[in-house]
Amino acid sequence: MESMKLSLKALRINSGIPTNQILKKINKTATWLSLVENGKRKIDALALWHLLEIYGMTNLRIDQIFLPKDISKSYAKNKLISSRAKRNSNRKRAK
Repeated sequence: MESMKLSLKALRINSGIPTNQILKKINKTATWLSLVENGKRKIDALALWHLLEIYGMTNLRIDQIFLPKDISKSYAKNKLISSRAKRNSNRKRAK
């Protein structure tokens, strides 16, 4: 049986630290944090570790934190789609 994972949003809320203080410490915007917490932006390992330090949760393992599955694949797919659309647009203009 898989144990329950904690979301980044739950960790932030449970830390009791006001969001504006967290944002100052990590030098990011509220939009960035919201996108990361909702799985719409990937987070690198260093930024994740920094958040865990702020939240006082560095004892957690990565498999105990809920992160979107294969988020890098979804970004790669979106980049591929947008680059194909751009290439097709350029072809139409060249004709």
